[in-house]
Amino acid sequence: MWTGGIQAPHIIQAATDTDFELEVKFESPVKAPQYQEQGILIKQDDFNFLRFEIYSTNASTFALAAILESATNSLPLGSNIPHNQSIAALNIAPLYMRISRVGNLWTQSYSTDGINFTIVGTAFSHSLTVTGVGIYGGNATGGSSPAFTAQVDYFENVLENPITNEDN
Repeated sequence: MWTGGIQAPHIIQAATDTDFELEVKFESPVKAPQYQEQGILIKQDDFNFLRFEIYSTNASTFALAAILESATNSLPLGSNIPHNQSIAALNIAPLYMRISRVGNLWTQSYSTDGINFTIVGTAFSHSLTVTGVGIYGGNATGGSSPAFTAQVDYFENVLENPITNEDN
């Protein structure tokens, strides 16, 4: 999803342009070979969106936040990466991710137990008129990376409609 808009398999639902805190529980670990990815997509349209993801290298699991703008996205032109850092070893599951939006301030965090969350990098500011939110999964380099299937237990807005009795 660096050039040509949103190209990874994804599920998007309409969303209001307000503050929110999204949480997803991934049951699928990312592992070697590298560039297996799963994450949350927050879009204004198909060419202006934020992607927050968990992906693999050959050595570890990374968390990434990327801002993509305009139909001519190509790395680095048209995109910005507020953070991209190693967060865990490979093959960790489940893995939870939260995205918090307060005005134009975005924060990404992760957890291995669903209770204790660690903020990734620092919060960053970006103006976006949110029209949809959802999840995606895939691989970063198409034919040169193996197929990857993201397995999601749940995806929720913690502030507006939290799941009160998740599977225990």
